[in-house]
Amino acid sequence: MTSIIEIPSITLEIDNIETLVTIKSFLGEVSDIFKNIVQINENAQYNKNISKAILCHLLSTEAVIKSLFVQKEQFKKELTNSKCQESLYKVLIILGKIKDFASQVTQLRGLGRWVDNIQAIGKNYRELMKEYEDSLNVLKFIIRKIDDECLKNDIEETRKFLEDYSNYHKGQTNILYQEIKSIKSKPDYNHCLIDIRTIDSNLLLESSDKERRGKLGHIIKMVYKDSTNVACKRIDSHDAELLHGELAIQKRLVDCPNILKFYGLSGEKRNIMVYEWAEKGSLKELYEKENITWSLKAQIVFGICKGITFLHSVGIFHHHIRCENVMMTDHYEPKLVFDVSFRKASTMVIDFSTMYNWSAPEKMAKDSKTCEAYRKTYTQEYGFKDLIQKAWNHYPKERISINTLYLRLLELSSIDEKSSSLITADSCNNNGLAIHEDNPNIPEILTITEGIKLHRSKIPENRERAWKCFEYNAKLKCSISIYWKGFYLWEGLYPAGAERSKEQKDKDATEACELFKMAADEGVPDACFWYAYTLPRINDNREKFLYHLNKAVENGNASALYILSDIYLHGKMQVNVDKQRGLSYLKLAAFKGHIKANEKLKNLDTTMLDAEL
Repeated sequence: MTSIIEIPSITLEIDNIETLVTIKSFLGEVSDIFKNIVQINENAQYNKNISKAILCHLLSTEAVIKSLFVQKEQFKKELTNSKCQESLYKVLIILGKIKDFASQVTQLRGLGRWVDNIQAIGKNYRELMKEYEDSLNVLKFIIRKIDDECLKNDIEETRKFLEDYSNYHKGQTNILYQEIKSIKSKPDYNHCLIDIRTIDSNLLLESSDKERRGKLGHIIKMVYKDSTNVACKRIDSHDAELLHGELAIQKRLVDCPNILKFYGLSGEKRNIMVYEWAEKGSLKELYEKENITWSLKAQIVFGICKGITFLHSVGIFHHHIRCENVMMTDHYEPKLVFDVSFRKASTMVIDFSTMYNWSAPEKMAKDSKTCEAYRKTYTQEYGFKDLIQKAWNHYPKERISINTLYLRLLELSSIDEKSSSLITADSCNNNGLAIHEDNPNIPEILTITEGIKLHRSKIPENRERAWKCFEYNAKLKCSISIYWKGFYLWEGLYPAGAERSKEQKDKDATEACELFKMAADEGVPDACFWYAYTLPRINDNREKFLYHLNKAVENGNASALYILSDIYLHGKMQVNVDKQRGLSYLKLAAFKGHIKANEKLKNLDTTMLDAEL
């Protein structure tokens, strides 16, 4: 039963909606509805108190939505729960109904729906608000459950973290924090001659291998007191004075096993910084020279994390963590080094391009997408896929917390320490560090907006998905979905590519009429047209047909305008001829792009047009 009338259109002002149901798509649609309701309230000409009351009611929704946004990572797990999915959709659907109601009662053209029963406005309002509160309460209950679970998990995670970390730093960080805070509180502390150990240069002897490091070879390996290998780095004496405060702080970090030890200053002008010597060089150099097992990688990363955590505990943020600033000892123990010359010295020439890939995502103002894509190519190579993705999240608030990262790395490094595998990273299949992918069984449930976009794509494969979307949302009493389900039944657009028997077509047509009627009663413009169009052409249906056709015309349905223009131009269905009215409808239908209206307008008797002029 193919219709010769064009498919009606529904315009929804929502863009960039993802395919699968996500918190992002839900929040996006709710946000757009809120904006529309705010605009409706500002433009209200009638029933302004009702409009304000609706806006006040929605404030509670805003709080719930903000809660969802803050906890969307935890809430995402609940999407596999059908009850949660249904709650989300019910909130979305009822908000849409409230928006439509507010639009109708605040403008004269919309009040015609209640012209015969003004009291129905109050009844409709109370029913909508009750439905709204009920749907929101279910969602609030789910969020409370998530809150309880998050609280329980956070407390347990914090307990485990503090238990392990307390053993690591042995309770000294509070005193150290006060010392460092005291140093930083001194006015212009970097210019102050804070006491820093002076190392007698006569006790520094050249090593037998005469090793040098750095791009300019300015870091020299020396031997202190004939037994301890140290790294000596000469800087400008003026810069050495500027760095006194920074070096005084570094001197107090010697108790952390994952921070490169600063021993003191040497030389006649106290412009030679003396550090612990890291035999393996930087982590970058180690990667270039050796194939590192996944077991060792896990231990190295955990060591770096412990160093960062220690710094955080004493109020220090490194801001320059990269492979070149992680030194490696003989035993493959990572040591963080502060590039103080980068932070304070005036004589250094910095190549910022070497630091770009180590910057926080939100600081990459330009080419951020390119850099993110570059980083993602390494996600598969490294064993910590989920950790890398969470650590690289563009939004700081959504990144993994340091204590969660700490515990996860502790777990991974412990697993690998017990493993006998010595397979190098290049050939390892990373089973020991396997990361669970997102649950592939999450049902694909689309919002009505997404379903309509699939339908309009005109891709045959998308119609099956659109049908499932309309069918699901219709069960939740979404009026637009009820209309679209009826349309698919009437036009035989489901199931994709399947033939229907005559009995099935008749059954579908009957159900489609019922669905069109339901949606029309809810005020869906296109449903008004299709209900009128599908009514049996008998005299008893005449008034019903004209009533719903006029309702569709009031909302600008092009097909309804075309049919009604024909009725008035030729006096059909016992309607008096009204050529001026019929011509106005025809022109408006043509203006809206109705093909047959355009053709008819071109071929219309010019005398009629002249008469109208």
